[in-house]
Amino acid sequence: MGRTLAPAAGARQSRRCDGIGASVVELATRGCSPPRGFADSVRPLKDSYHHGALREALVVAATALVEEGGADSFSLRDAARTVGVTPSATYRHFENKGALLTAVAAAGVERLGKRMHRQLASAQRREGSPRAVATESFRDTCRAYCAFALQHPAIYRVMYGPAGLHELSRSCAEGVHGPHRILGSALDGLVTAGLLSKARRSGAEFRAWTVLHGFSTQVLDGVPAFSSAAKRTEALEDLLDFTVEGLLGRSAPRS
Repeated sequence: MGRTLAPAAGARQSRRCDGIGASVVELATRGCSPPRGFADSVRPLKDSYHHGALREALVVAATALVEEGGADSFSLRDAARTVGVTPSATYRHFENKGALLTAVAAAGVERLGKRMHRQLASAQRREGSPRAVATESFRDTCRAYCAFALQHPAIYRVMYGPAGLHELSRSCAEGVHGPHRILGSALDGLVTAGLLSKARRSGAEFRAWTVLHGFSTQVLDGVPAFSSAAKRTEALEDLLDFTVEGLLGRSAPRS
């Protein structure tokens, strides 16, 4: 059984940095998500940004604003005010709010991919038969995808909305840590273990992703069947059984 999918549809949970008074640039440099309330408490830096730092600061600030109130809750002017610059300064990097949201989506895609990569790498180091390890590695990678979606619902919706679709497509083609690329690595592990045939491997990322995205979207939309953490966990594990058996054409070994 996988870890309990505790966050509900509206939950906000992310990797946060110590120090609510830290600047946006400091948070961007650490690679952290802003803490709740960050948009109201960030220390303005005015014109002290170095080249490129303002862009990163705006992305971090916009990410905080999206996580706190959704993509429709702020303007480009709000993002500028959060980092302590004039609205005109934002146009050096983003022509409009949509361009800023695309950057937020790109950052979300990267975060999701890295999270899946860490989970896959951790699972692959476990002891057990090669087939059991490959199977659980794939399942853990899928769990990491869904956990991210449930913990960052507003960011996830931006990623799969109009602002993020291009970034998702690009990550599929180029991103070393793109979500689909990591999912593909987990599937390759099933091939190496002799569980998934090369014929069935073709297009398997899309089939697996369809299940994960469908599940995540239904949870975020508040489908009653997934109203509790226990129900969500049970449903996901059943779906992973269904997905693995469908991909392999048979039941897979479990560790």
